[in-house]
Amino acid sequence: MTDWTGTGTPVTGVGAPGATIWTPTTLGDHIRGVMAKDYDAAGGAVPPRLTDTILAAYRDLWERHEWRFRRRRATLTLVAGTATADLPADFEKFDLKWLRENNKHGSMKFTGDEQAFHDAQANSGSTSGQPSVAVVEPIEDLTDGYSEILRVSPTPSSAFIYPYLYLCYAPTLALDASPLWPQPFHSGWFWLCKARCYYDYRRDEEKAWQGPYKQFLDWLATAKDKNNEWMVSDTPLVRDEHRDIEHLASTNWLSGIG
Repeated sequence: MTDWTGTGTPVTGVGAPGATIWTPTTLGDHIRGVMAKDYDAAGGAVPPRLTDTILAAYRDLWERHEWRFRRRRATLTLVAGTATADLPADFEKFDLKWLRENNKHGSMKFTGDEQAFHDAQANSGSTSGQPSVAVVEPIEDLTDGYSEILRVSPTPSSAFIYPYLYLCYAPTLALDASPLWPQPFHSGWFWLCKARCYYDYRRDEEKAWQGPYKQFLDWLATAKDKNNEWMVSDTPLVRDEHRDIEHLASTNWLSGIG
């Protein structure tokens, strides 16, 4: 998908979002036809940046909420005398529901507050033993990218293993591959891509993007409400009577250790 001139076989019978498993290539072919007002065409007179728009919409939809399909299991493994460990390459943040439940009942608490971590470290009265608190922090001396590590305290006096759940970033998506998400998400991807493409590339139709964007918002509301199981972890739900979890989710991803 290198240009907008229409290549390959015309796209027919794939125009019903929700009934289609899209790839960046097939979705691009279809949207080119839609924007050219020919729903069966594989091309149209639009710029060559559609691939970037489609992939950006894929990442946006993947990371927009704590969807259940983003959850991954991992294990923190430390040897005696080592207080830090690498995080998975696709780590974005801890699963919030798991985090809150763990911090209530787990043997080691997690925090995103460096001061809280150091306070707990100072109050423990020990520099070596069973780790009881952990914090995620950037590797400061990196010069060729950004990466984070998990630091624990006290430093383990023997081998230490601790399982956890996290949410992953959107995996790299090949142009001929489908995203690894539930089938209904292809519909949301379609509407979001269509809205963005109209907004970016069809300024001659100033408000054309609003219709598909409303369709996307309607789909999103349904996905969050009717299909809320996609956002529910295996851990017991926490009553959010004071909306504190909602606030944390909208600002940062780790709670304090109180």
